[in-house]
Amino acid sequence: MGIKLSNFEMSSQGFLGRVDHIYASNSTLVTVQNDYQYRWDAPSLYQSHLISYDLDLVNGKVNYVGQISVEGHIQNSYWIDHYDGYLRVVTASFWPMHNRLFVIESNPQNDQMKVVGSITENLGKVDETVKSVRFNGTFAYVVTFVQTDPLYTIDLSNPKNPTIIKYEEEPGYSTYLHVWGAPDRLIGLGIAEDQRTLKISAYITGTGEPVDTYFIGPKEQDVWHYGYSEALWNPKAILVDAEKNIFAFPVMTWQPLMIADQYGYQYKFVAEYYIFRFNFDAASPDDIIGEPIIIRHDELGYYTPIERGTYISFSDGLTTSEIIYTLSYQQMISYDLSIPFDPNNPT
Repeated sequence: MGIKLSNFEMSSQGFLGRVDHIYASNSTLVTVQNDYQYRWDAPSLYQSHLISYDLDLVNGKVNYVGQISVEGHIQNSYWIDHYDGYLRVVTASFWPMHNRLFVIESNPQNDQMKVVGSITENLGKVDETVKSVRFNGTFAYVVTFVQTDPLYTIDLSNPKNPTIIKYEEEPGYSTYLHVWGAPDRLIGLGIAEDQRTLKISAYITGTGEPVDTYFIGPKEQDVWHYGYSEALWNPKAILVDAEKNIFAFPVMTWQPLMIADQYGYQYKFVAEYYIFRFNFDAASPDDIIGEPIIIRHDELGYYTPIERGTYISFSDGLTTSEIIYTLSYQQMISYDLSIPFDPNNPT
């Protein structure tokens, strides 16, 4: 539904079905319905049904463009993109695993949509499924995983002939990719090979491998732990601004205690908020990811995660302050980014 605020005139479009995911930009809205059809005599069929609308923001109108079904399921809105008149989507099928990319063209004269370009093979090794997707203009970046993390760089400059141009591999995988300032610079947040340690990687696409990786967990190598973050599955938990050089997110780490505490608990939850800064122009690739600022909330024997962090900047006319506020169920802790961080006393 579109509403023109000057006179509250409404425009709407309706359809029968359900919505699993929505992609929206200033000009386009796409709904996705994932369908599954079991077949006893052939591999089961996974399909994504897409319905596309044009958004007229000036007049507050919604205009139907067309609809199409493509093979495979779309897992979230990052797997969809609209650029230069073309809809681009990545899909994944299961049992057996199969990943695909489709470039779709619409014809406003007859409400028809058709696939004009695709990659239906070699987007991932055998049994690898898609973990994250990022479209950026004429490029797409796709991470697949089964034992290692291949990052595929796909050239979409010719919509009718999308081409895999680079393949970069590292242990573990990224669940979220973010373009950092320049088209060939990426930040990846995900899981290390041990499946219990978080990692953040910096990529210069085309170098053949991530240029720097930071692992989030206890520094002692023999300490068992399990770390996770809401940011792994919900990008809204990430505080990110490339211009201010901030990439931050909450981390919860579960660590056992050698001796039970006074309440009988034999483990503890460590709630922390990591703030990363990057320097892709560093002399050494190992210095691209700087040591993070870590805001730690009080340790308790029960689940008390940091829910969110927020950035606030203000000036008194003479100086400018940049403050990160973090909130959990029991605390709110702020940190002034102008103060040098002491890793021996995270606060």
